[in-house]
Amino acid sequence: MSYNIELFDGPNYNFFGTIPLLNVVQESFEKMLRWNLKGAIININVLNVSENNVGTGFPIVENKIQDYGYTYITILMGGKIVYRHPHPMQDVVSQTLQNILKEKYPDIHSWKFRVDIPGIPHQPIMRQTPPVKGAVSVKPFEKGKGPGFKIRRIEETPPPKKSMTDFGITPKENDKNAKVKVLIPQALQKDLCFNRPLSHEVEEGGFLLGRVFQDTDVEGSYLVELSIAPNAEYTGASFFHFTFTGDSFVGIKKKLQQRPNEKVLGWFHTHLFPATTDMGLTSIDFTLHFGTFTFPWQVAGLINIDGSHRTLRFYVRDNNNMILCPYWVIV
Repeated sequence: MSYNIELFDGPNYNFFGTIPLLNVVQESFEKMLRWNLKGAIININVLNVSENNVGTGFPIVENKIQDYGYTYITILMGGKIVYRHPHPMQDVVSQTLQNILKEKYPDIHSWKFRVDIPGIPHQPIMRQTPPVKGAVSVKPFEKGKGPGFKIRRIEETPPPKKSMTDFGITPKENDKNAKVKVLIPQALQKDLCFNRPLSHEVEEGGFLLGRVFQDTDVEGSYLVELSIAPNAEYTGASFFHFTFTGDSFVGIKKKLQQRPNEKVLGWFHTHLFPATTDMGLTSIDFTLHFGTFTFPWQVAGLINIDGSHRTLRFYVRDNNNMILCPYWVIV
């Protein structure tokens, strides 16, 4: 059975028409993965998880039923699963719809859509805000008065300086000016890429610990020397999410107490599908990294798992984007 996407055009968002769901999803993933998916079987599970994304770009395209804001996509080719991963509607529907509608109806500035499959309500689900137990009303201070304490930001000590030559490495010209250069011990690289048991059913992840240096050869860039990558404790894990908790960070702080000269250099996690040139971190990963790992030198490690093959990559913040970091294996 084929399913459609219902379209509603602004400003009153009256019903406008439909477009086949599978066509949009296939186009989205052909662009994302740079694969020809003709003849592929694409299974689309829409999940009752709120997306909470505000439409951006032109025209505005928003999910009308945001309580069903995530999907789990499985792609089969030749009877073999070649890709499976959760994605927000933004990745799977909204962006491609935006391009299609911009070209066909340039005079319409805003749209909403509803994925018309069984179980998706026709109208947004409204929930009453529950009363908060134990709430305390805080009144403003009187004029000229304030709290009996002060809060000040503790400035981070600038990292020490080192050069790539201090590690016996001469980077190629196209890697020399990278914002962050990652150095990973051979034993750790072997562990992550070959030896460490990692699930093929749910995402896994943890922290990257080690030392950071200012690169003396390129102003404003950093050298990140990894030492260990412990799996995070007290995490949530499923096919859909890898989630750190507050206890995850309590656990890693205890480990750092035993390694006083090291810092949390970032985090790593797995994706349960093959690596491609264009498909790296997802928008879910962006949200976690930008909200939690805020130093300019903190990196996100990504391990793509494809059967027995693993691909390790590192990413770092670049304004509102995440870009690849070159890395070198050191003894």
